[in-house]
Amino acid sequence: MGLGLWTRFLLLALACSCAQGAERVLDFHSEIRIGPDGTLSVTEMITVQAEGKQIRRGLVRDFPADYRDRLGNRRRVRFEVLSVARNGQPEPYALERLAHGRRLRIGAPDVLLPFGLQEYRIAYRTARQIGFFEDHDELYWNVNGTGWSLPFERMSAEVRFPGPVPAGDLKVEAYTGPQEARGRNYQAFVRHGSAALRITRPLGPREGFSIAVAFPKGVLTPPSRSARFDAWLGDNPAILWGFAGLLVLAVYLSRRLEPRFS
Repeated sequence: MGLGLWTRFLLLALACSCAQGAERVLDFHSEIRIGPDGTLSVTEMITVQAEGKQIRRGLVRDFPADYRDRLGNRRRVRFEVLSVARNGQPEPYALERLAHGRRLRIGAPDVLLPFGLQEYRIAYRTARQIGFFEDHDELYWNVNGTGWSLPFERMSAEVRFPGPVPAGDLKVEAYTGPQEARGRNYQAFVRHGSAALRITRPLGPREGFSIAVAFPKGVLTPPSRSARFDAWLGDNPAILWGFAGLLVLAVYLSRRLEPRFS
């Protein structure tokens, strides 16, 4: 009987030890500051439990920078890394180009991380993330993305505006789960000039947290019509070349079909 008790005790201790050593994201907090022109300054604080499995030398963070809007037009956004730190000290990183975005590789390629808690701080700037509509403007933002192969215990985000926005004028919505899922496992809080959101259940691998914060017109200065058109042409050069090809074809046919007199 005593042996049975000791066996159960050892099994419980082993289970607790395995649970504590499970590699995961313990906390992910994103602070999003919106500039007067709509540029976002984002700071992510990420605390992970590293056990030398997937987190060996550091983190890999993917950012979408090339996607399709609601009308199917291609849209490219500017993305600039400002700083990366681990446990309060600058950390080496490399930025790679992906088919539809950027990949941030954090850590030295020849240095293995010690096991245990690691706290990362990533600061970056990105533009063209605000949707300007007829009756309101909106930030739609995927806080963590859905490319992580690690689970998340806690996740939160705070959106700050450049000027005073009454809490009653802010409309907040969010989704949790895999890509294109519409889970509602979150809580939202609004106050004068900012909105905060957090998940209410842990997220599994490949699950994300997308937030939408709508606010009145006039808070931000929208891009001019000509600037939007120039950006659209830059994002969709194939359309411009298509129009040019049609124009050349039309000129060619008009010359071939014009009447000739002997």
